[in-house]
Amino acid sequence: ERVITIEDSAELQISQVPNLVRLETRDANTEGKGQITISQLIRASLRMNPDRIIVGEVRGAEALDMLQA
Repeated sequence: ERVITIEDSAELQISQVPNLVRLETRDANTEGKGQITISQLIRASLRMNPDRIIVGEVRGAEALDMLQA
């Protein structure tokens, strides 16, 4: 079973799953580039053929992405 976690900051402590992929958001650099949002990670995780996707917190537009997925 492939489990993917998506979080703003890595807080979930899951150690019992052998096939675990952890994805974490990233803020933009000083030039305003390189930001990775939860919405982008949700879309990317769907391409990884997961059995389960666990999202740490949903507070904005990423809720619509989750429902559409």
